[in-house]
Amino acid sequence: MNTEKYLEAAREAAQKAGRMLRKNIDKCREIFFKGTVDLVTNFDNQSQRIIFIHLSTCFPDHDFLAEEGLRKEKGAEFRWIIDPLDGTTNYAHSFPVLCVSVALEWKGEIVLGVIYDPMREEMFSAVKGEGAFLNGKEIKVSSVDDLDKSNE
Repeated sequence: MNTEKYLEAAREAAQKAGRMLRKNIDKCREIFFKGTVDLVTNFDNQSQRIIFIHLSTCFPDHDFLAEEGLRKEKGAEFRWIIDPLDGTTNYAHSFPVLCVSVALEWKGEIVLGVIYDPMREEMFSAVKGEGAFLNGKEIKVSSVDDLDKSNE
């Protein structure tokens, strides 16, 4: 499977949503409660719409599952899994620690994902079997087992 078109679409969708979130972090927002301490804002929903519109335009036959109640199931082999605003509590308090997460599942297995931090303009991405990247540069975990022996 050629994942490049899927990865590019996921990056674009996450960046569109993230830019909107960055632009609006200090604006008034509507806050709702999904649970006792589980917030959702109107910007969570707006971010989800941006991502869904972008990806469903690129891939109209794919399924979708997103945190804010979006579930479009057609029985497709591909399903996009979306957290449109990871860090809603931070966002609701104008604390700039948040990200947008988008993953693609193929036949029940996650094959790629992106996490975009719009405040630091960092795009993490990974494709199964191809490594992980930060803004296009490969990243790896440290080979040092003991933290006290690590110099990085």
